Amino acid sequence: MKKIVIILLLSIFAISCKLFYYTMPRSFKNRLLQEFTFTFDGKDTGIDALINIDGYYVVKRFWVNDSSYGFSHLMFFRDGMFAQDRAFHANSKRDVPDFFHDIYRDDRRSLGFHLYERTIWGRYKIFGDTIKVQYVERPILHSQGSPWFAMEVWYKAIDRNTILEIFSKPIGLCDRERRHFYNARKRYPITPLPSTFVPTDRIPCSESWIKRERWFWNNEDNWREYMRFLKK
Repeated sequence: MKKIVIILLLSIFAISCKLFYYTMPRSFKNRLLQEFTFTFDGKDTGIDALINIDGYYVVKRFWVNDSSYGFSHLMFFRDGMFAQDRAFHANSKRDVPDFFHDIYRDDRRSLGFHLYERTIWGRYKIFGDTIKVQYVERPILHSQGSPWFAMEVWYKAIDRNTILEIFSKPIGLCDRERRHFYNARKRYPITPLPSTFVPTDRIPCSESWIKRERWFWNNEDNWREYMRFLKK
């Protein structure tokens, strides 16, 4: 009986920790809502007329100070959703993990959980040959001090298989956090390199944690309809 009680208490504690980490602080949310303007409507954006999206893009960056490279992956969805894994793999110019494709080879679905619950998610809009993204990064549950974070990033379409980051700025930060961000960028400058398209035969859906957030939608009725859909 004592063992059962201990297990129950540990389960409650684990759930409480998860809710604490995954609940957006009110101060951050208030600041974020002043700058996050790309609310979601679920409509087809027509992005496939500009770039290929039946796959993902390998994001490349160059750290000037130590002459190292970093890699990540991002994906655009037809409904306006945007996803990016958080891991930049420094100094791994080859054997970059095929994050989005590997989901389908993972029997335990841990990668699927990582994609839909822990990955960076947001919304994009198209302005001519430029794709502007606003995204939110949840804290990492096992990482102490990992904060909520949000960015606006612009990608220029070079051709149908290549995009290049041309602008970025943090959103939702207080003045102190914003100063810290730009000071860090000055100390550790990063040069974005062209991001190349990698086709894949299977595409994950765009369902994610951020779609469950009311503030992310442009219309409360659409959000309620979506939440009813999830309960079916």
